[in-house]
Amino acid sequence: MENKKLFLYLFAICLSFLLIPSISVFAYEDESFNQNFSDFQVNKNANEMIVKWNSIPKAKKYIVKHNHGILYEGTEAQFESKNLSEGSLNEYEIAAIDYNDQVFSNSHIKIYTTSSNNEEIGIDTFSTTSSIILDWPDVDNITEYYIYRDNQFIGVTKESHYIDNTPSANTEYQYTITGEIPFTNTRFEQIIEQVKIDFLNYLLTDDVNTSANNLFSQVYKEIEENPFDLIEISTPVKTLEENVQKISLQNYRAKPQIMPLAISTNTWIKINTMILNTPKYPGYIPAPIGSYYYGTDNRTTITSQGSTRSSLEASINWSTLAVEETKSIGWTNRYTKNSNGTYTFVDRKQASSNNVYLGATKKTSSMIDINFIHKAAHPYYTLAPNVEYEFRTEIYKDGTTKIRGYHTLFPSLGIFRSDGSGYKTIYTHDQGSRSPWNLYSHKTINITK
Repeated sequence: MENKKLFLYLFAICLSFLLIPSISVFAYEDESFNQNFSDFQVNKNANEMIVKWNSIPKAKKYIVKHNHGILYEGTEAQFESKNLSEGSLNEYEIAAIDYNDQVFSNSHIKIYTTSSNNEEIGIDTFSTTSSIILDWPDVDNITEYYIYRDNQFIGVTKESHYIDNTPSANTEYQYTITGEIPFTNTRFEQIIEQVKIDFLNYLLTDDVNTSANNLFSQVYKEIEENPFDLIEISTPVKTLEENVQKISLQNYRAKPQIMPLAISTNTWIKINTMILNTPKYPGYIPAPIGSYYYGTDNRTTITSQGSTRSSLEASINWSTLAVEETKSIGWTNRYTKNSNGTYTFVDRKQASSNNVYLGATKKTSSMIDINFIHKAAHPYYTLAPNVEYEFRTEIYKDGTTKIRGYHTLFPSLGIFRSDGSGYKTIYTHDQGSRSPWNLYSHKTINITK
């Protein structure tokens, strides 16, 4: 059985957490100090797992429930779970029972088995009433991960796991992890070479009013300032209710006590692009070439609703694992600017959606891989670079979304997920003061939620 990296956590009761290298270093004169589930070691493969935790001195025994049935009951601080499906999400309740047959400490954990090639997937989580542990697969070349809870920064770690000791009991949170991966020299050179070729194409047009050399310098500087891929990982987690720890052993056996998150039967993933109004471009933005202007989407915020340049959505039915595609391309309205500062509508065109599509590449009972491709050409200037993104995604049934790929820095972009009760924002990119010339500046991201 392949050993998953050993991650040892101590749920701090007083101040903050302590990360320790081995369970063997625990030594407490006052055994009442360590009466909570704290350290977890997980060994797993595609079809089974062994989970170990710290020995709790006050515990007469431990009970582990899986699918609301008793999986293990005994004195050993570990359990084994077999005959699991490849790449599946498995949830367990662990309770420590004292000598009065009362539950005095408990934890809820979610662990994914590996894929058939023993590649780790998903985010494993461990929760109590006031602590949450997140553990995710390693990402090559990441030096630091930045942790956000409900979009608020809470910490940084150099390891692919994190412990939060500040949440409230019986509360659902959305955790997001981001990190930067430096560009390789090959990737940087490929982008620059394509920029050179496209600028030469622009010189073939008969309506150029800006120096190609100056534009190339601008774009080169933009790429140098953003020479990284961005990984973003996010998942919903809920802490336990405080009164769960005050029930009798008989009641604990009789019915499930920990039901932190409802699992949806359907999921929607939507990727929208849009041109926002900005102080620099309040409603109209200059064309990349020539004297025309184009209308923005008449909005100032990135949301799942409203006018867009394009929208690409995947609908997942978890009972059948069917994936359906919905896409739309907005009209490009062209204007001229009058001497008095007003604009006159000239005409409009719609870009082709032939290169805007998605496709599922792998399916398990709890995860589907979907590739999103978007290469929409300018409807008036076919030599202009595309509004482009490409994301390789893993969509998990438990609410986790992992996305890796790239997008241009213009226009604005939003990625949203719904599990039946409205869309939640997974990722946004604001174009800021950028113009269509910034289509070359690529930003690669990994997102998990």
